[in-house]
Amino acid sequence: MPPEILYDLSLLGFCKEDPAKITGMPRVVLEQATRLQTSPDCAVTFCAVEDPADARRFVQSHPTLRKARFAVPQENSAATIDPVALQNARVFHTPHSAIPDAVRAHPGMSVIQTIYDMIPFLLPESMTAEYRDYYAEIIRRIRPADRVITISQSAKADFCEYTGFAEERVHVIPLAANEALFQPCHELARLASVRTRHGIPDGPYLLSVCTFEPRKNLRHVVRSFVDLLTTHPETHDLSLVLAGGQGWMFEPILAELAGTALVGKRIIVTGYVADADLAPLYSGALAFLYLSRYEGFGLPPLEAMQCGTPAITSNTSSLPEVVGDAGILLSPDDADGLCQVMLAMHQHPDQRIGLSQKSLQQARKFGWAKNVRQTVEVYRASLE
Repeated sequence: MPPEILYDLSLLGFCKEDPAKITGMPRVVLEQATRLQTSPDCAVTFCAVEDPADARRFVQSHPTLRKARFAVPQENSAATIDPVALQNARVFHTPHSAIPDAVRAHPGMSVIQTIYDMIPFLLPESMTAEYRDYYAEIIRRIRPADRVITISQSAKADFCEYTGFAEERVHVIPLAANEALFQPCHELARLASVRTRHGIPDGPYLLSVCTFEPRKNLRHVVRSFVDLLTTHPETHDLSLVLAGGQGWMFEPILAELAGTALVGKRIIVTGYVADADLAPLYSGALAFLYLSRYEGFGLPPLEAMQCGTPAITSNTSSLPEVVGDAGILLSPDDADGLCQVMLAMHQHPDQRIGLSQKSLQQARKFGWAKNVRQTVEVYRASLE
């Protein structure tokens, strides 16, 4: 019989009224959950240890998840998880929230916690104090008998070094990009429509897709791009497109943008971009820029590569694992190097085409079917 799994969807409850939040970790949870519920190798019941009413509303409105089993406590109950579902489950997996006391009350329950990164501890200045405290509670509630899933070897090394947790109980399961959503787009009409909708001028463009927050290092990207256009007049037709919503502590990048006259002309800020527009946006770019200071995995570079777009990323944390030799890796503070690489993407199409072919090959190493298969293997290992 497939093991009975109780899977926490709390993170999706935070997104019930704002589709712009379905990025990063919420997107990962949604992708994994929709595939786990149809896997013949496990029997999944969903729950929410935080804000269960919001999570339930999200599930009920989702075209696939609404058919799934969702454990809702009785009205006026102080519990966040249905006690019957807790009693029946053999494995509890939370992909974000802290492990609740109700789960600990069942001593025979195998517990699995997903850890995406250790950013709140390694780069505390890039997070709010509230989130640092929230994440510290997640770490504090993990016990030696639990199992942990990390999304990269880099994240595993950081987690084990910081916590002293046993390495043999930490399983690395890489993420994936949605195979149906992220594919090369060659439809000229669709490419043109997306450019028009987001105000991208004619000519080549470089692209960054990320939430506006300090860790993403966008000020460095903007400064390097301005320097490129200033020192190399032959790039006068090149644009920089910055796509993504505003995260925490985003004011410095807005101040940086306010200081250049190129905004609205050669630097285009799109805000949130709907899923349907992402593949054409990636596909139309000369290259994808992602000079983040730290990533637990780095999903946008993989999305770009899956669309055949070369990725220029930092050489730090997990990004070399994702990009491999298919992209160009730089120090996140190397302004001269970034200028030269952007110039090469503009001036040398043969180099760009070669990287595009490598990108497609590298992207094939990742997949959601593989992610779910490995996740189920951890479920089974936790019951042995």
